[in-house]
Amino acid sequence: MKSPSDILYQYWKFSSFRGLQKEAIQACLNQQDCCVFFPTGGGKSLCFQIPALAKDGICIVISPLISLMQDQVQNLKLKGIKAMHLKGGLSYDVTNRIFDNIHNAKYKFLYLSPEKLQNPVLLERLRYLNINLIAIDEAHCISQWGHDFRPAFLDIHQLRDLHPQVPIMALTATATQKVQDDIKTQLKLNNPKVFKSSFKRPNISINVLKTDNKWQTLIQQIKAAESSVIVYVRRRKVTLELKELLEQNDITAAAFHGGLLSQERQDILEQWLSNRTKVVVATNAFGMGIDKPDVDLVFHMHLPESLESYYQEIGRAGRNGKKAKATLVFNATDTEKLRFVHLRYLPDLKSIKKLYKHLMSYLQIAYGEGEGEDFDINLNRFCQKYNLNLSQSFEIFKLLDRLSVISLDQNYQINAKMQILISHQNLFEFLRQNKSLSDLMTLILRTYGGIFDLMTKINLDFLTKKLKTNQKNIIENLKTLESREIITLKLQEQDLSLRMLQPREDERSINMHIKHIKLYREQKIRQIEAVADFVQNNQDCRQMQLLRYFDEENAEPCGVCSTCRNQLNSGLSDLKTKVLNEISESPKASSELLQKLNCNQNELKSVIKELLEKQNIKIQPNNHYSIKK
Repeated sequence: MKSPSDILYQYWKFSSFRGLQKEAIQACLNQQDCCVFFPTGGGKSLCFQIPALAKDGICIVISPLISLMQDQVQNLKLKGIKAMHLKGGLSYDVTNRIFDNIHNAKYKFLYLSPEKLQNPVLLERLRYLNINLIAIDEAHCISQWGHDFRPAFLDIHQLRDLHPQVPIMALTATATQKVQDDIKTQLKLNNPKVFKSSFKRPNISINVLKTDNKWQTLIQQIKAAESSVIVYVRRRKVTLELKELLEQNDITAAAFHGGLLSQERQDILEQWLSNRTKVVVATNAFGMGIDKPDVDLVFHMHLPESLESYYQEIGRAGRNGKKAKATLVFNATDTEKLRFVHLRYLPDLKSIKKLYKHLMSYLQIAYGEGEGEDFDINLNRFCQKYNLNLSQSFEIFKLLDRLSVISLDQNYQINAKMQILISHQNLFEFLRQNKSLSDLMTLILRTYGGIFDLMTKINLDFLTKKLKTNQKNIIENLKTLESREIITLKLQEQDLSLRMLQPREDERSINMHIKHIKLYREQKIRQIEAVADFVQNNQDCRQMQLLRYFDEENAEPCGVCSTCRNQLNSGLSDLKTKVLNEISESPKASSELLQKLNCNQNELKSVIKELLEKQNIKIQPNNHYSIKK
């Protein structure tokens, strides 16, 4: 068996572990259950990836986040590590084929959503798999006291029942003590070793600034930042507006939101990671799974909807250990706006049932049907058709996802259908005269049968990859063909992909979750009030407030946040006055001033340095300070 250090260097090119990583890995190799509670950017993934690579067999990773699973699988594949993410519905035959492949090809990682564990065929195949580790990512989702409770996580204990000797590792970046205790109980962990790093990020200066000119503060801080910047905003429209304003101020910027095509997202990310773009203005769709070490500034233009999400977002700054800033700006009306936006349309039982009923009609799902079926919808069109509030509807979709009624993926895409209107002979003659369209149409003809007779759904991503171009060019060419009356074309924008995890049962589908809906509402209200309290409390250290929220009670003031600096400046101002009074009476050495004023030595040095720079005082040959006249 290779040593953890050798594996770390072979695949990640790191020469040493950080924090408690090594201890957590060793405990896992010793077949012990573990809880890993590290802050965002603390290197949790390596804690299960390295022991899994060190041992024979495969690691099962349970995660609720489709995008994060996809990112981790892609990153592992780029390192030459065999990993797979199971997505979509799995028939008996498909499940067997996949697991035969996993066994024969010696895969090391299999990523699953917790909902997959409701599939009896999959569970039966997992029973006979050589599993070396079970990793539970975002483990706080198993606790009803957690900020993102998902009932499907309660089924994870089945893996323990199937493989009682296989160690389980639970990982999360956001869990109070109550949630941590609940994780151990719900997962049936056996005397787990707990590895907990402080949530404190000493290199990040957390600034909460009340201002009526957010824009000016943003520009000043971005221009002062030496490296990359993330600006978080609430709405898609604002990402575009701020991008334009930044570019008008000679700052390279990109707008990132849920309404971008996959290739557009990838292009923006690549330019930012390679430092060709300094600023990404983004909704909270940006950041998960992104590990850029040199982010100097994370800037929030709007109040976050929870301290959990705020903590995760600011944790994307300063991952290289260097000093970084996290700035949140707000004005006099922002806390009331926060309550209005998130609580006025907070989903209740009635609104959830109403949307669910409309959704079943919209998707034309009959009673008792629909389980395992996939659908793409445009949220705007859906809400307009049934006169529903857009914000509330999106919250309900996310809640239905958490309750495992549906599986939701915010995936903007353009669906295309087309039919060829002319004969084979006329088409070939047209392509002979229009060679720029030939490669596209030849590929379509080879791929899609019946396209002369029926409107046929075509996969734009597939065409883009095969022709090594971008989706914009493909669509422009299709529109050209349509304008020349070669094809009939139907393009439809979709921003949500969903899978029905349960058959349509109308009221029963929702009533079984009444308890969890009530908990969700209570939790949402607590989260909003916690954010409001945080921004309005300008007396306590900002870092301490966050640490207290996560049950770290013994934290000390950070000394670098906006509150600490204001208090320090206030104290130094008083000390400055006292120093000037003493020196005006008679010249004094620094040792005399320290004794007379009974103050902090470093603070006195700082005050003397400032007074000398401003030429308020001067130093005499005998090293005494006097008033400069």
